[in-house]
Amino acid sequence: MRYTPVVLLGLLLLVLPHILSAQDLRQTTLFGWEERTQMMMLDSYHNYGGIFYDQGLLRYTNNDMTKEHDLDLLTYRFTELEDHKWYYNRENSFRTWMGSYDLGMFLHAATIRNVIPITDRLTMPLQITRRFDMRADRALLIPGLEYRLLDEHHIGLRHTITENKPDLDAIFWYRYREFQTGGVQLELIALDWMNNAAYDLGQRRGTRTPQLRRYEHRPWMASIKAASPVWNYLRAELVAGIQTPQISSAKSVEGSDEYFRDRMVARYAGLMAEYARPGFTFALTWQHRRGSFKRSNYDDTYSEPLDIGSVENQHRLGAFLSLSRGRFYTDHHLWYNYNRDAQFDGHEETVQQGVVIYPYDFRERRWMMRNRIGYNPSDKGFHAAIQWSADYRQPRGRFEFEDTGVVHTWFPYQRNYPFLIWMTQERLTLLLGYRFSGKAELTLGASLDVDGDQRGAYRDGKRKFSPSLFDGGFAKLVVYW
Repeated sequence: MRYTPVVLLGLLLLVLPHILSAQDLRQTTLFGWEERTQMMMLDSYHNYGGIFYDQGLLRYTNNDMTKEHDLDLLTYRFTELEDHKWYYNRENSFRTWMGSYDLGMFLHAATIRNVIPITDRLTMPLQITRRFDMRADRALLIPGLEYRLLDEHHIGLRHTITENKPDLDAIFWYRYREFQTGGVQLELIALDWMNNAAYDLGQRRGTRTPQLRRYEHRPWMASIKAASPVWNYLRAELVAGIQTPQISSAKSVEGSDEYFRDRMVARYAGLMAEYARPGFTFALTWQHRRGSFKRSNYDDTYSEPLDIGSVENQHRLGAFLSLSRGRFYTDHHLWYNYNRDAQFDGHEETVQQGVVIYPYDFRERRWMMRNRIGYNPSDKGFHAAIQWSADYRQPRGRFEFEDTGVVHTWFPYQRNYPFLIWMTQERLTLLLGYRFSGKAELTLGASLDVDGDQRGAYRDGKRKFSPSLFDGGFAKLVVYW
């Protein structure tokens, strides 16, 4: 029964093209995923756990998450269709979303962008970004300058501004043409360029701030973002970035005189191929992210040996289908993920019931989907939709542990994160909204719990609780001017 939505989606892909006729042009993009990934590398101070977090760059899992954290993001966040309208539109704009996380907190994000003309060739783009979830809590001001060399050639500078002096990034870029008609942008980023100056000044003044570190190898980042022109209804996107090795030394914890050395590298890449014509869109995507981290003693004079590290590796294959007839549409996203979240420690082990639960090497296959049927007004008016979101996790590996007749798969990971890895997450969401014009739109949503909060990621014997009526509400707002 767990794969019933996958089967239904497959049948829908076969049947609906023969039922619906072509009307609206609906397009998707990877640019939103690329920006969120890049920000994890740029704005490290505001990632969960700060700069000395020792369990990976991408914060794949942590104990502050609930089991529905990623399902919440899948439900609340702007879709790839909504991202396309945003990233391929250069108008001044603001957009935000917020959704219930628990009884006392909202997950939320907001971005405002404004372009200020200075001369015929020179403009000042300004962006303010806010994000809060269990992987990041950031607020960034990103001013910049953009200069048009020729009609199709642009160069520019952007710079992050935050309260942390060492965490300033300078972004130099060149763009050929616009993404709307097919363009490419190259970026070279000086990460944390002020870090060593802040550290040296602190040392001269006798500041004992545990948040300071000194780079022995200063990190840089290079990235590319490209969109092809449309040819016979076909287009493609490419996004990729690589962070050079970041090697730094610092004190381990506040109050300790022992130093450690950190080494971190990261990369990401994504490809999208899309066929889009009025009323019918089909796209295939591939996305990859990898971060590796290692911490060791700074030298041979230490009280305790230190040799820990982590590897986070994610591969994602995706498919998207959108069909429309008149004002009615249906959108379907499906992703298959292979994830690895591994922790290594050369000197320490944690044992429970005779089993080493730390360090661990967790791997899983994961299916995620978002299916929506809805109605859109032609210009302004009310819109409505019903959405099915699902997250199915399949822990992988050779280890099994039997306890009182119950078989536990991936017992070490489940013991480290006892409330997070649940096999089945499903919800049904009602969306209602109003489009004030082509320049503003508000959407409200409320979800029903349909999985009964199934328990048993590591147990073959599963049991369900009664489904709750309400499974979280959210709101989205987009404004252009």
